[in-house]
Parts: sequence; C-alpha cells; structure tokens
Amino acid sequence: MLVCKLCKSVVPKLVRCHVYPASMSREIAIEGGPLVAISTNRGPRAHYSWNGFYDDNIVCSQCESLFKAADDYAIEFRRDALYLRRSAWPMKTRRPTHKLLTFKANPELLHRFALQTWLRATLSDRYDFEAAKPGWISEHAASCLLGSAPTLVRDAPEVSYNIIRDDRAAAMTSPVVSDVPGYPLVLIPLPHMTIQIATSSNGLPPGFKEIALRSGEEVTVWRPRHLADAAVDQHVEMLAEVADRVEHLFSHALRNKR
Repeated sequence: MLVCKLCKSVVPKLVRCHVYPASMSREIAIEGGPLVAISTNRGPRAHYSWNGFYDDNIVCSQCESLFKAADDYAIEFRRDALYLRRSAWPMKTRRPTHKLLTFKANPELLHRFALQTWLRATLSDRYDFEAAKPGWISEHAASCLLGSAPTLVRDAPEVSYNIIRDDRAAAMTSPVVSDVPGYPLVLIPLPHMTIQIATSSNGLPPGFKEIALRSGEEVTVWRPRHLADAAVDQHVEMLAEVADRVEHLFSHALRNKR
C-alpha cells in the first residue's frame, strides 16, 4: 500500500519528487557532465547525483503539482539575481555596491519555495536529509500547500536569500541545522544560493532580519562576491575527507564518456 506523505491518501503510485529543483543542480554540471553530491550526515559522503537530489517515495502526482509554481518562480529568480539578466526589472542598491540588491519580485512565492523545499527534505527518507526533522515549519508548509493558502503570513518563519557569486559556491549540500546562539536557523545550500529559515520566534539574526521576506514588499538579497571564510573553511574540511572519492567519481565518469 502506497501512501502520499503530504496528503496522507492511499494512492496507486508515488512520483519522482525533486527535493532540490533539478535545473538548479544541472546548471553547475559542465557540458552535461557528472554531478557529485556531498552529504554531511553520517560523516561526509560523496556520490553521483546525475539528476540532483530527488526521492521516489514522497508524494503523489497531485501533490507534486502543488510545488510547481513556487519552484518555477525560484528557479528564474535565482538566475535573475545571480546574473542580473533582467534589465527590465526595477532594481536598486541599499549601498553603493551589489552586495545588497533589491528586486521587484514576489516574496510570497519565494517564501513558499523555501518552506516547501524544507518540507520535502523532512519527508524524504534519503540519508542526505536525516538532519531535516519534521516540526512546526514543515507542518505550516504542508497545511498551506494543501489549503492553497499563502505561507508568508503573520508569525510565519522569517526567510532570507543569499546569492553568492563565488565560483566555489557552485555546489549543493544537504540542509544544515545551525545553532546560532539565540537565532537557530535552517540553511538550504543550493548552487550559488543559500536560503536561511529562522526556526524560532526570534527570527533571523540581526543583519539578515532586515532583509527577511515581507508580504507585499520588494525583495532584497545579500549578494556577496565571495564565500564567507567560515563557509570556505567548512567546504575545505568536508572535501578533505572525501577528496579521493570525489576525484574517483569524476575520473570514472569522464573516462566512460569518451
């Protein structure tokens, strides 16, 4: 008996559900080459991820369709914010740099995307997402999706977006649960884009609270040129433990492609 983990209905079939949108991961593959995913759970691991992070045992086709609008919007917003490709968009800087850019975008759809991505991670049985535990945020997301209601309402979790231009940010990892003192967060690291979701009523930390998505307002993203030193150190530490495995995976895939 198959049961959809979102609507809880008994269904004849469950469909492939991409926890992270496939197009975001495929963009970082060179000329259709291999993708290697690194997970921080159960110790660092590396494995092929030709189609990104997906799970065949989460939702029915009807529930999968509920994700489409926000997924499609976030996919295009990421490209626009990273490459500044929509010159027609009203855009302004809060400072005389491109570190903080404000777009006339849809905060409701971006908020929904953040929460439904976390929801999918909590529903997945893949070991990559073991750190994603169900809780009030995933319950709120599920309720809104099933009820066709907006997620960005009063007392909803604060969400902000970081767009990182650094080539070293062209990576995806499993979600990170961060215990920032007083400001616990969930971080969703997508290629060149990290989403921060506050998991307590304190909201996002100072600095990020100011750019949290607000209903009916423009969207400001933090858009640094370089990865933060702490993120670089984390990448180096993680890669150091799987460097040989990653090299083997890429070499093997490239040999077979010839």
